[in-house]
Amino acid sequence: MTLKRTFRFFLLISWIGTALIIQSCVTEPDSISPEIEITKSTVLTSFLNGIGTGRINPEDEDLDIHYPILFAFNSGVTIEMLSNEGLLQAARSQSGGLYITGMKFPIEMDVDDQLFQIADESDFQMALGELGARSLRDEIERTFLQCFDFVYPISLITSDEVGTIITSNLEFLDFLANEGPDYQPQFLFPVSVNDFSKNSESVLESLFDMYQIFNACEGCPELFFETEKISQFNYTFTADFPGIENLSSYEWLIDGEVVEIDGTANQGDNLLTESLGFGLHEICIRAENPECALGTEYCRTIFNDPCPNLTFSINVSNGSMVRLIATFPEKDEIPYTWTVFSGGVPVLTKNELPGGSNQFGFDLGTGMFEVCISTETEDCPEGVVRCIQLIIN
Repeated sequence: MTLKRTFRFFLLISWIGTALIIQSCVTEPDSISPEIEITKSTVLTSFLNGIGTGRINPEDEDLDIHYPILFAFNSGVTIEMLSNEGLLQAARSQSGGLYITGMKFPIEMDVDDQLFQIADESDFQMALGELGARSLRDEIERTFLQCFDFVYPISLITSDEVGTIITSNLEFLDFLANEGPDYQPQFLFPVSVNDFSKNSESVLESLFDMYQIFNACEGCPELFFETEKISQFNYTFTADFPGIENLSSYEWLIDGEVVEIDGTANQGDNLLTESLGFGLHEICIRAENPECALGTEYCRTIFNDPCPNLTFSINVSNGSMVRLIATFPEKDEIPYTWTVFSGGVPVLTKNELPGGSNQFGFDLGTGMFEVCISTETEDCPEGVVRCIQLIIN
């Protein structure tokens, strides 16, 4: 036994309380005892990475893993997991030189009280999806061309178990599309990648190494903003999304034109106040950083109607005392009219000028009334009216 293999054996012995050593030394990597049927598993790598990064918690009350489970390392050593503690230690103790590559099917686990009898990779992928964990395909779609790309050519195995050589980013994207959404890429290692954040090239010897690229890549922020109309033509947009306090720069765009640069290195208030003319407008925020090389954006479409959306509230006190209160954003900027109808006949009216009280009080006793607010302006020549039926007993 070499010094290197002795060291690996020592690591496995440290788990003896929760894992049973099945095989401690072999003559060839990945060789397994004939009586033990081990299947190399891409989904297992995703599952263990989810545990190692904390996205999957084996001790979560909604997850019940049925032990024992037999794992195989790239060295050929196999161990039998007997508890959640052993699984956690195994997932977190992996390294570029010693990592888990396969397992013995079938296994069982309960996810949200649903029993998964996992006999193969397809079953395992379904269980992984129920756990809300990222698959290899998910990670690639999240990070490829944002945080890294490949140094070509690279080789993959298709879903039909046929080898293919890819020579460009476009070929790789077409390959994934043609293989379908359920396909999990099977790379032939080593694979070289360009790491955008480090501006350097790295050689990946295994899927475990590839996941280290994924884990270091935060990717693009999930941008979002709220919209508030503050007057007939003026709007306030407020950016609010996870990680906004760490984003040094992002852009506000209106109809494709940059109108403001925000972020911690710029204005930093995460607000945009703009006047929009009549019609349809597209409001966007856009960000780009070393881990989001292609950039990302979030957009909302607004139709700005020149006629205000007239709104008002009604307060009734002392039985029949009525007070109408204007609540629409433009109430202090435009003239408008209050009108009270009884039996279809106007019985009270009040013209409100900009800067007025924006209220109308009256007492007409009991009965059925219709209270209305209306306006006609240069920007809204056809006028607009809003009425509410009021019954006073």
